[in-house]
This record gives sequence, structure tokens and C-alpha cells, in this order.
Amino acid sequence: MAKRKKRVRRTPRGAYSIICVILVLFVSITIKTVELNGKSDAYAKQTTKLEQQIEEAEKTKKELSAKEEYMKTDKYIKEIAKEKLNLVEKGEKVFKPAE
Repeated sequence: MAKRKKRVRRTPRGAYSIICVILVLFVSITIKTVELNGKSDAYAKQTTKLEQQIEEAEKTKKELSAKEEYMKTDKYIKEIAKEKLNLVEKGEKVFKPAE
């Protein structure tokens, strides 16, 4: 009396449910990938914009440093004194407009 081994049959319902789960995972991963690619592009644009702002700020900083150094010179001080205080150096002639 030989015993027969019973064959375990997989139901199609089980296979369909596994396929459905895999499809849902695939679709959700695809959607997230698309969303992340969009965010990545936005961040790349923002990075480029910020790098440009940094370059502009560094250029402005250099200009201001140069202006600050110029403002410390005697030439600048004399120039401002002539403009605002009507300073006249020795030997210069002043011409006043007729009233």
C-alpha cells in the first residue's frame, strides 16, 4: 500500500493577488521616481540661481572693498572737501558766478 503524496495546487487567486501586489508596488515606485526627478530638477535650478547670487555678492563685495580703500586715501578726502565744503587749495583761483 503505497501512499501517494498529495500535490499541493496553487490557486489562481493566490497568483493573481501576488501579481496585483507587485503591480501596485511597481506603479507606486514609478510615481515616486517621477516626483523625485521633478524635485531634483527644481533643486538643480535653485542651486544654479543661488550660485549666481553668490557670484554677484562676491563681485559687490570686491567693489565695496575697493571703494572703501579709495575712501581712505587723501585724494578722496580732498575731493569731498572741495565738493561739499568748497575747500580751495593754496594757489587755486576761485571764480564766482555773477549775481
